[in-house]
Amino acid sequence: ILRARIGAVLRRHSLRALENEYLGKIENEKRHSENLLRNVLPAEIATRLRNGESNIADHFEDATVIFADVVGFGKITARMKAFEIVACLNQLFSEFDKLAEDAGIEKIKTIGDNYMAVSGLPTPRPNHARLAAKFVLDMVAATARLRSRLPVPFTIRVGLHSGPVMAGVIGTRKFAYDVWGDTVNIAARMEGASEPNRVLASAASVKALGDEYTLDGPRNVDTKEGRVLEAFFVSRKS
Repeated sequence: ILRARIGAVLRRHSLRALENEYLGKIENEKRHSENLLRNVLPAEIATRLRNGESNIADHFEDATVIFADVVGFGKITARMKAFEIVACLNQLFSEFDKLAEDAGIEKIKTIGDNYMAVSGLPTPRPNHARLAAKFVLDMVAATARLRSRLPVPFTIRVGLHSGPVMAGVIGTRKFAYDVWGDTVNIAARMEGASEPNRVLASAASVKALGDEYTLDGPRNVDTKEGRVLEAFFVSRKS
């Protein structure tokens, strides 16, 4: 009888140990999944998904969309190997990611050598244009600092535009937080009309900057819809 009781106690301890082990593994997997979700989506959006919200789509009255790309990327990388190109872009964009996190700017995505971010969402910020201007000028400065450490001399050009945007989660498997609307299209046009190592901002963005920056312009930028918009090159006051 004593042996039977001892055996039963040992089995219970063994089952509890297994249960605790499995619970620990489940908790670790849960933390891992949450970390992955936070790396893909803004924290506020990840929380809404975890709380069961499935159709996330928001309208923002005013935000600043940022586009930056590497000038002459195709020619620069034509003779480079794939791993060299990826290593260079990773070093450059990782620096941008750090700046974005410090500034409270939401990185949206990278497309090839193009880096897209937005200031003023998913948490609205009344000073989104000023935050964006500081961020992009820091991007230009960071690129200049990295030139000596990269095997090729990258330079970037940047465009900004402020206005209403829509944002939401697209997809069910490889989902992504994305933004769209006319403001996005105009910001892309600003970037395309910008110059190496310079930031071209629309009049809508410049209006919110006050007298904190030096402005060069106006310049006329044509849109795909046939409109002509005023824009200014923005730089820090010396």
